[in-house]
Amino acid sequence: MGLFRFCLSVIVGIALVGFCGCGGDPVRGKIEKSVAESLPKLIGPAESYSVRASGNMFRMIGGKISGLDIIGIGVELPAGLRVDRLNVKITDLMVDTDTKQIKRVGYTQFAASLSEKELNRYLANKYPNVPGLKAELRGNKLAIFAKPGVSVLKVAVVADADLVIRGQRILALDLKKLDVAGLGAPGFAREFLESRVGEIFDARDIGYDATLTSVVLGPGTITLSGSLDLMKSSQKTVSAQRALGCQHFSMKI
Repeated sequence: MGLFRFCLSVIVGIALVGFCGCGGDPVRGKIEKSVAESLPKLIGPAESYSVRASGNMFRMIGGKISGLDIIGIGVELPAGLRVDRLNVKITDLMVDTDTKQIKRVGYTQFAASLSEKELNRYLANKYPNVPGLKAELRGNKLAIFAKPGVSVLKVAVVADADLVIRGQRILALDLKKLDVAGLGAPGFAREFLESRVGEIFDARDIGYDATLTSVVLGPGTITLSGSLDLMKSSQKTVSAQRALGCQHFSMKI
């Protein structure tokens, strides 16, 4: 069982205890409050989290929740990536109210929005040896700037590119047009960018066996959508969550 799935199991299971005799809103509200308060340790610190639980009151008391809709603002993911907005939709949860563990999860989808500023911070950390690297969002296109060269001779390279998903995990550059100091780009500039900055994002940085299904570019924002498997966690994510103390949280019910 993945660490996120186990921790979420405990949270929901604890929240369900003692709900018999309560009205529908208290049941739903208590689940939402319990999950929201624990998300900083389960996912990462954030400016804010909100949770919406859906399902029949009596089914909830019995441990069956139709869905959890989670919205995080300014979320710091365990791998060091900050997203402006994170939407997570979990469906069809079945919790064993005795063992406090999730017995079944239907599917989990996510949408993560990154600002241009965060994208550049991420790229600077990922490719520290690429001089002058910078990304700029231009409508539905991405412009990439770099200053490759030999010795002290540096030339400014500007490339217009599309973003494509490869293997359901890698967000990669598809270079369309290159200019070097305003002239037609020589082959070395294309080879430099494709070999050094061909990969923009890897879904494994999100953890939980994340896969990508779509990428949408908007004004100053990239939105990545895909799915997660809460039964699987990358070692990087597990280590980060343990550092956050996921297995040692307490809750007020």
